[in-house]
Amino acid sequence: MAIQITRAFSILTKLPSQTTSTSILYTANPFSDDEGNQAEVSGSLESLRIRVAIKSLVEVPLPTGLDEQGQLEAVSTLRDYQWTSQRLELDLLRRKTGSQQVIASVALMARTPFYTIDLMPFFTSQPVARIAPNDWIGVKMKDAGYGLINEIDEVVIFGEGLEEFYL
Repeated sequence: MAIQITRAFSILTKLPSQTTSTSILYTANPFSDDEGNQAEVSGSLESLRIRVAIKSLVEVPLPTGLDEQGQLEAVSTLRDYQWTSQRLELDLLRRKTGSQQVIASVALMARTPFYTIDLMPFFTSQPVARIAPNDWIGVKMKDAGYGLINEIDEVVIFGEGLEEFYL
């Protein structure tokens, strides 16, 4: 009779400076015990956030008059501000059965002293993002014309979830 095992995992990754290498945040790798038993592992990502402190770029003030705009116009103004200002760019990646895909891009801007972004909505509309056996989630910096993470910048991704497998 198989026994279900559930264990917690955490993610804490500071992205390195001046690189476009892929950083894998979580992989649902197979489990092996001391007796040689193996099991496929699946993950349930419950939270994933990014702390952004970009000091290498000039801070651009938020647009004014947002309260006077309708909701759709304000969202459009903020999107234009985010994607036309000085920024670093982070691609969110997902690999499923060997095929790696960019699922979203996030603009990282200079705001004093720092800010956080909830990354979960990019991975799922559900409370938990499921990660199948041998699949992974990751990130990769992309040069959007303003360079890459500098040594004075801090970009830290953190989160948690549960792994399940049967022995």
